[in-house]
Amino acid sequence: DQTSKAFKEINPELTEAECPEFIQMRKQDQPSPLINDPIEEINIDTEESPKILQIGTSLSAEERKELIDFLKKHQEAFAWTYEDMPGLDTKL
Repeated sequence: DQTSKAFKEINPELTEAECPEFIQMRKQDQPSPLINDPIEEINIDTEESPKILQIGTSLSAEERKELIDFLKKHQEAFAWTYEDMPGLDTKL
């Protein structure tokens, strides 16, 4: 493949297995298995004023809880409404 060919041109004295840079390049060539990870919608606010986000379903129960707690704690970092985005033209 092209990655192997390029590696051999740059590093003719090394084998692919001896070079961490090549291993990293190989990983970048492979799509992440999480790209197609199913997602779920979560509400990080109240039922009356929902703030919906999407998270992956491959998280462990502990990771899921920690992520949701973090998102709830830092929900002010998100722009939920047009008014939350200063500098935008309100005529749009």
